[in-house]
Amino acid sequence: GNMKRRREDIAALHHDPTAALWVPALSAALFAAALLLCHRRRRPRICVIAPGSGQATRAMLGAGGLRVHLAAGPEYDINGRRMPPDWVSMREVQLHESDARAAGVDLLVAGRGRASCLNLATLAGRLFDAPSGAIVSCEVPSRVPRPQPAASFSCLVCGSRGGQVTLPALWLLGCRVPAVVINGGCARQQASWAWPSGVPVVLLTGGRDYFNEHRDALGYDGDERYLAELCAAISGNLG
Repeated sequence: GNMKRRREDIAALHHDPTAALWVPALSAALFAAALLLCHRRRRPRICVIAPGSGQATRAMLGAGGLRVHLAAGPEYDINGRRMPPDWVSMREVQLHESDARAAGVDLLVAGRGRASCLNLATLAGRLFDAPSGAIVSCEVPSRVPRPQPAASFSCLVCGSRGGQVTLPALWLLGCRVPAVVINGGCARQQASWAWPSGVPVVLLTGGRDYFNEHRDALGYDGDERYLAELCAAISGNLG
């Protein structure tokens, strides 16, 4: 019916012959995860953090029944300069462009490399206004970004580097919207201190995930080690 035609349209838009296979699967997984966080709302409003989210926006649209917003900033996601210094631990990471510039983030420093003041952490400072508690995003298919109260969103959806850097940066700014994290990039021991207490987080990750450094190990040891590392990183935030 309508759902089948919508998925076919998604595959055609991407000009990808495999999209018809994996987009419905991703759509179903994301939709199920979103339902865990927003089952009380009739038509949930979802905010997708663009960097690293891949096809998440189209997958969420394919699921139907959701109001999908996109929080984007291409100039903050330039390959080679998008990861701020100390992003692994998120300690002393500047969350606003002006602070990053004052700290010399864009200067070449031995052993640290060179990042841009417009990076995945300062993107969080642009997207979330702490005093007003608003998230700047645009409801798909609109391209006009508008501030919306963070409380009006059922959950955030992010993936890969967005989950590694932008989501923890949003937490540090005081954003407390529940999150669905594809690849589980926020689940690392070095940044576990940044996890906010009492905020629901759903991780979507798998044995063939790029972040699973043990995935090619013989037998099941690789997946088991990966799962153990994820659990160890978040164990202090459970309950």
